Amino acid sequence: CWVCLGGCVVLSSLFLKNGANDYLHKPFNSEEFYCRLSQNVDMLEQIATIKRQANTDYLTNLPNRRYFFEETNKSLKKIKNKQGSGALAMLDIDHFKIINDTHGHDVGDEVLKGLSICFSKYFKKYLVASLGGEEFAVYFANADKQEALKRLEGFRYFIEANSQEFSKEKIKFTISIGFADGPVYQIDELLKQADLKLYDAKESGRNKVVS
Repeated sequence: CWVCLGGCVVLSSLFLKNGANDYLHKPFNSEEFYCRLSQNVDMLEQIATIKRQANTDYLTNLPNRRYFFEETNKSLKKIKNKQGSGALAMLDIDHFKIINDTHGHDVGDEVLKGLSICFSKYFKKYLVASLGGEEFAVYFANADKQEALKRLEGFRYFIEANSQEFSKEKIKFTISIGFADGPVYQIDELLKQADLKLYDAKESGRNKVVS
């Protein structure tokens, strides 16, 4: 009847306005049901892919700068409420421009990819990100300072000893690291402090951790 049909239209509109993106009339056809289900699963997978691409650096597959800032700011707010302390390390490949100029950008990309794999394995418990170019960051939420520095020094030593395995051309390189810890509850300020320490590491000879 028209009354019934009108009620269905109103309900359907109400569902759509509240976030539903599909619906079925009863009694429904099983083939139609599975077709719509498959389409929605595909759509969810596409949304997840878009979200992952938006938050990931395309070359290294590490979280990108945007994602890093969002997550660290959330963490720092929680830490501030609990009167805790966050810490951050800035890491940079020494003389990376020379690698690119001498061997080409393809080799430079190989180096970045190889280093990124090591980051993912060595800092599983922490948030690592590619900040662009040869710069990376590691965020330590409520980590003990000495424990964080020990892990960073171990990573620096590992790269020095094994970096030639990251590229076909066996390019050997080192990294410099700047470390800053709180109480600082703004990622911009924490990053600035770590960057100053990284500058000190570069100016004092490279291939070292400065805190």
